[in-house]
Amino acid sequence: MKRREFLVAGATATLLTSTNIGATAPASIFVDANHFSPHAFSSRADKLTPPAEGSIPVAFAISMGATMIDFAGPWEVFQDVMLKGPTGHRSGFNLYTVSEKIEPIEVSAGMKIVPDYTFERAPAPKVVVIPAQSGSKTLHA
Repeated sequence: MKRREFLVAGATATLLTSTNIGATAPASIFVDANHFSPHAFSSRADKLTPPAEGSIPVAFAISMGATMIDFAGPWEVFQDVMLKGPTGHRSGFNLYTVSEKIEPIEVSAGMKIVPDYTFERAPAPKVVVIPAQSGSKTLHA
């Protein structure tokens, strides 16, 4: 799966971003993280619903120069969601990072991160988080 197909597949559910990317799949929910309202999903027919078993896959698309707080903050929020089920509590989201290559990526402040998957090999996401990226080093779908 190439970057464009990966992002479109994830956009069929939800696309969270800190940048002003205007093109998403027609069935997507677009949320600009700079202008997010927690009530944006309350009356939507296409809101994200947890599966009966398992968790919702969330991809964090990162590249060189990604702004750490833009993906670390949402990562913390998603990781803390627990769903109550008949056999106890389970994680609500399966979080993973994706990029062009599986090699260390230097993000803001020099932190290095090794992505979990390439765009071609990543599981199909239901949610894609795209943090702010720096200048010419941004993702090009």
